Amino acid sequence: GGLGRLIEYAEAWAKLQKRVSKDSDLTLGEVLQRQWKRSGVKPEALNMPDVPDQLSYLWIWFFEIKRTHAPLTWQEIHSWSRITATPICGRDAQALIKIDDAILRSARE
Repeated sequence: GGLGRLIEYAEAWAKLQKRVSKDSDLTLGEVLQRQWKRSGVKPEALNMPDVPDQLSYLWIWFFEIKRTHAPLTWQEIHSWSRITATPICGRDAQALIKIDDAILRSARE
């Protein structure tokens, strides 16, 4: 469903954010963009799944809440919701945790 597609997007996005080496400031996404520009052939890794329109608010919220490389916590979500006066249901909070888990897992691979 929609959340599964959003998770796939998050995983693909996270892979593109990885540094290509410890000695480089370039991300995989930046290297692939340069390769595409030079060759005219789009690398497969840049073919990202779409963020489902009905769940795009979760992707936006995720980056409003996520400020560290540590796993996202229920307390951070609750604090963000309270401070911004943004009501959030349990299902959406769980989805944010799943997005974070997917990103952290992809970053470790």
